[in-house]
Amino acid sequence: MKRKSGETFLENKDTFDYQNENKYEENEMEVLCEQNQITIEPRNKKSKSNILEEGLSTTDEAESGILEKIVLSNFMCHKKLEVSFGTNVNFVIGRNGSGKSAILTGIMVGLGGKANITNRGSSLKGFIKEGCSACSTVVTLRNRGTDAFKPDQYGSSIIIERKITADGSSSYKIKNKQNQVISTKKEELMAILDQFNIQIDNPVAILTQDTSRSFLNTSNEKDKYTFFLKATQLEQMTSDYQEIQQEKEILKETLKRKREVIPELHNQVKLYEEKYKDLQQLKDMEQKVQELKNELAWAIVRDKQIEVSDIEQELLRYQVKVPNYKTHLTDTEAKLDASQKSLEKHQKEIILYADEVNVILNEKMHLEKNQREIRNVFKQAQNACKEIESQIKQVMVDKESLIKEIETIRNAAKRDVEFEQRQREVLLSEKKRSVQQLQLQLNTTNQQMQQVSMEIRKRQESKNKLLNDIRDTKKLVDNKRNKLQSLESNQKDRLSVFGKSTAAILDGINEAMRHGRFQKKPVGPLGSLVKIKDYAWVLAVEKCIGQVMPSYACDNGQDMIVLKQIFNQKCGRDKHPSIIVSPFSDGIYDTSRNRPNPSTYPSVMDLLEFENSVVANTFIDQCGIESIILIADPKEARDVIWNNKIRNVNKALSIAGAEIIGGRMSKFYPNSRKHATYFQTDIAQLMRDAELELLSAQQSLKTLNDQVQMCTNEMQKDQVELDKMRRKVQQEQDLLNNTAMEIQEIEAVEVEKIPDAAELVNDLTECDNSLVVFKQKLIEAKEIFEEKSLAYSNHNELMKKNAEQCQAATLKLEAHQNDVNNCEAEILHLASNKKYYENKYKELMTVIDELLVRHNSLKSEYETSQQQALQYCEEIKSKRKVESLESEIIRFQRRIQHEETNRGSAREITEKYQNALTTYNNTKNLIEQHINFRKLIEKALKRRSERFFKFQKYITDRARYNFLMLLSQRGYSGKLTLNHEEKTLIIQVNVENAAGASTNDSKSLSGGERSFSTICFIMALWEAMEAPFRCLDEFDVFMDMLNRRISMNMLLKLAKETPERQFILLTPQDMSNVTSSHNVRIFKLQNPDRGQLTIPFEPEPM
Repeated sequence: MKRKSGETFLENKDTFDYQNENKYEENEMEVLCEQNQITIEPRNKKSKSNILEEGLSTTDEAESGILEKIVLSNFMCHKKLEVSFGTNVNFVIGRNGSGKSAILTGIMVGLGGKANITNRGSSLKGFIKEGCSACSTVVTLRNRGTDAFKPDQYGSSIIIERKITADGSSSYKIKNKQNQVISTKKEELMAILDQFNIQIDNPVAILTQDTSRSFLNTSNEKDKYTFFLKATQLEQMTSDYQEIQQEKEILKETLKRKREVIPELHNQVKLYEEKYKDLQQLKDMEQKVQELKNELAWAIVRDKQIEVSDIEQELLRYQVKVPNYKTHLTDTEAKLDASQKSLEKHQKEIILYADEVNVILNEKMHLEKNQREIRNVFKQAQNACKEIESQIKQVMVDKESLIKEIETIRNAAKRDVEFEQRQREVLLSEKKRSVQQLQLQLNTTNQQMQQVSMEIRKRQESKNKLLNDIRDTKKLVDNKRNKLQSLESNQKDRLSVFGKSTAAILDGINEAMRHGRFQKKPVGPLGSLVKIKDYAWVLAVEKCIGQVMPSYACDNGQDMIVLKQIFNQKCGRDKHPSIIVSPFSDGIYDTSRNRPNPSTYPSVMDLLEFENSVVANTFIDQCGIESIILIADPKEARDVIWNNKIRNVNKALSIAGAEIIGGRMSKFYPNSRKHATYFQTDIAQLMRDAELELLSAQQSLKTLNDQVQMCTNEMQKDQVELDKMRRKVQQEQDLLNNTAMEIQEIEAVEVEKIPDAAELVNDLTECDNSLVVFKQKLIEAKEIFEEKSLAYSNHNELMKKNAEQCQAATLKLEAHQNDVNNCEAEILHLASNKKYYENKYKELMTVIDELLVRHNSLKSEYETSQQQALQYCEEIKSKRKVESLESEIIRFQRRIQHEETNRGSAREITEKYQNALTTYNNTKNLIEQHINFRKLIEKALKRRSERFFKFQKYITDRARYNFLMLLSQRGYSGKLTLNHEEKTLIIQVNVENAAGASTNDSKSLSGGERSFSTICFIMALWEAMEAPFRCLDEFDVFMDMLNRRISMNMLLKLAKETPERQFILLTPQDMSNVTSSHNVRIFKLQNPDRGQLTIPFEPEPM
């Protein structure tokens, strides 16, 4: 809303001269305070009475009070963050979890704010980054112009450094422009804030995330009115006036009492004056008592020192044991790590040796094949030698026979040669048939031997596969056993599915509720308060709302703080559930405008039953369940969503839980989960199924082990059979070779003729020639035989070596399998030892911690007693017991008391006399001063009260007008009703464009409409405050694109019109449509590094 020069929001009759009136009052109050010796801390130097004049002033930029820079170290999620702000508009953007709100929290804490005003925790130490012992914030404020604070000391900038330690304590260092420390007192910081009119606890000056999200949704009109008063500082002014009124009444009563006691004081002065003149005794005994008390103080110090020494010796005795347990624990961990590595090594080696065995078996088959060829060649060479030797023998026999026949030829009778020839033919035919049968038998045996070899190789492969299956099945057995144990735990505590500490948390909530710590009882876990109507859709529904189901809902930020304390007590180091803060509503939101149109498919909301409206509204806000539809077929779902066939819908879920997202970035995400986590139907049935699955897995494991053993036995039998067949093949081959040689011998015999002497002589000559030839052939054949014999012998050695390698590899494979089993048993044993030593170490450290606490306590007591003793006197070496000294002191005190009873104490009477006289004189003077002061303060209070009501009306009218003007820029209308008598504020907004439409309460608005209305209300109140900067955190979190654009334009327009003010706006939204300039700065934070605890649910675009 742009103002013309000189334009005002007040009517003429409401204007008055604030400046002159305030100047008169300030001078008057200073005179009164000076007369009466009363100190009043000044409020903001820029009083509210100057709002009108200063609000209309125009300067290029602010000269003092704005933020120049902030540096966060180990603060919340930031290790080191430095942000330099511009003088006008500053956008800080980043995804959820990037640390935007930490910047706002750092400003509040750095400027002296307490933890509770940030809504981020109950203690400052909670802001320290995890793993760090301290954090710090450094805030730099501009300090220029006529309103600068002590410019001669600080210069043009004031640097405020606040350091927070792990024990919750904090310290300040206030430095000048040159980084020199000027002060370390918080009072100096408060004076700076007063000078610059910085209000860190003003929700309009610094609007936090929780306030931004939940302000307009509160159901308490008085809380809204209180918010209005606090934002405009009317609450502070009212409180000041009430305090003055109370002090005035107290002053009246004080004057009355003091007048009544004047005569009594005068009588006391006379009484003690007479006693004072008569008393001068008992000093010696009092001096003795003082000396005994000094000795007693140092005797106590001595005893405390002895106690500290004793506890230190005991502590040392336990601390000596710590390295021993650490050594055991470290050794056990090292052994466990070594065993695990050894297990992995043996498992890898099993695979390698299995491959090696297969390679050796393949090599064995190849060698056996080559052996047959080499043996045949060897036999052929051997047979060739035998054949030549046989021929030589035959030639020798023939030669002898010829000699005899030559001698007896004439006497030889004709034999039946034809008969002998027929016998040789019959024998030759039988031998050839035998060769054929032997060859068939040899071929059959070779085939059988190859089949046995192949069977052995197949069995080895099967055995290796079975060993792999055994490892997988063992893992499956462990998984099934863990699943059964988890189900047994869930059966005992059905709420444990939402976290094992759920029951304890609920007990803690009920206990806190009984003690009245909650304004409204938190609701949760939310998943336990919702039921699904059709379990066929359980995967889809849980995919949609599963992240929110373990969460809890709170009505306000204070309840959230109490609930976090319960989480810290009950959950310990376990993961804490998420907390959703949103004001509780009595009814379920009206979602008719956001429902799918047409309603062809059911929404997620249609399939759910809620126990109360809070649960339903939370799922609507966090998950948008009213606008997510369910379509069984993913293909159909993609067609519906990606083609925008249904209004108000851009996401669908299939029956298997697949997620289909529409819009510009259309995506499809399948669901990898097969079972629901939170919507479990019958745990008993699930346990029975799990037991059956476990038994089935165990039976499968037993079956696999039996199969491995059976396979090993069969391999051994097949190996025996293979060796037997090899011997049989050798025997059959030898028989075949012998039979073939016999055939050659029979075929070599010629049909004998009846020789004559001449022929026999020629034959004898031929025999001699043949004998020479055969001997030469024999020499050559033996050389070939020796060569083939050596090759055959070498090949047999290779066969023997291969058999040894096969046996060794098999033994190694079995040995490594035994090593794997031993390693697994060793790992279980070491894990048990590790747990034992960890428990023992924890017990020892607990004892040491307790002793340290006792030691620190005793040492603190010792140091305190020592300091107290030093205040009395220097150290006194005393050997007397404390009881003895106390007894003697009591004895002397009784004597003094007896004397004082009779005569009275000189010191006491002296003091009473002096006090009575001083009191009497001071009271007379004070009564006169108070009478004058009371008259003047009544006059000033009356005048200020009259101006306060005028100022209150001015602020109210201006807020109404600004609120309506800002709403109109969106086409909305509304009503701002303030009742100062009943102290209520009603905000009504009509989002309909029709003229004359009725306004609605803000609770019925959507999230975006509520956010826009909040911005309008905040901007309207900005006109009534003079803080140099304004901060908004996630002001547009629930806005749609249109509301966000209009809100952003209004903020930028207001910033342009008020360059003397600084604006810091935090948002997770994309600010690409805003251009950086001299007056506009944009800071983008890095995306968070997640292991993420909770997923920040954002409302889906409409």
